[in-house]
Amino acid sequence: MSTHKIVGFGFSDSTILSYIKNQLDAIKKEHPAVEIESSTENDSRLERLPVNRRSRLPVIIYYKNDVYASHILGKRDYQEVQRWFNTLGINA
Repeated sequence: MSTHKIVGFGFSDSTILSYIKNQLDAIKKEHPAVEIESSTENDSRLERLPVNRRSRLPVIIYYKNDVYASHILGKRDYQEVQRWFNTLGINA
């Protein structure tokens, strides 16, 4: 069985992290089987993004079986995040 994790990254010294946490809470509410996590700009997983995108926060990344699968950059409203989530094909 596949594992699905959504990780939101924001700058630790800004309100962006609160925004990310709110987005993740909304995802979890609609999709309780999906694991969520928030993190900051110091997380080594950001190094796996292309160089020109590593410092562009906020970013929400989807990991399938602990492997990067997709991401969405920027501050988006929840409907945009939900549309992106729906493209991932997660049946959890």
